Amino acid sequence: MTSEPRDAQSVEFNAALGIALKSLSGTDKFTAEIRQSLENKGVDSQTSEEVIAHLLMRNILNDLRCAKAVIEASIGKKTVGKRRLYDKLLLRGAPDEIVEELLNQASDETDRMTELIASRPSSGATYERSARLLLSRGFEPDDVEEFLTARLPTEPRD
Repeated sequence: MTSEPRDAQSVEFNAALGIALKSLSGTDKFTAEIRQSLENKGVDSQTSEEVIAHLLMRNILNDLRCAKAVIEASIGKKTVGKRRLYDKLLLRGAPDEIVEELLNQASDETDRMTELIASRPSSGATYERSARLLLSRGFEPDDVEEFLTARLPTEPRD
């Protein structure tokens, strides 16, 4: 009699594990994303937590690694400001302490803006166009103004 609940639990666990692994097959995910995926598929919370613990123990699921991958993906032409990175990481479910730690270690905003501007073709790089680009990527307005004032001449307005 005691084997029946274990078997039923094993079937449920294995099904939930399959859902989680399928979700992880394309890219790293945060624990919160896997938890949400399992919830959306109707997996009970106890089984979800068991699956998550299993994946964490085997380092298949790793929030720090996932956060680093998100930050690495925002380099070059895809560079974004720390504010945008912060919002993106929290929206995906990254733990606050990991986000704070990694963004404190991330390169300076000036370096990130320099990298983004350098990754773009220089023809027609006016103050206004550069400002729009940087602001659209989540850089702080004061940082953008200071950065561009030091590097690009402003154009006189008629």
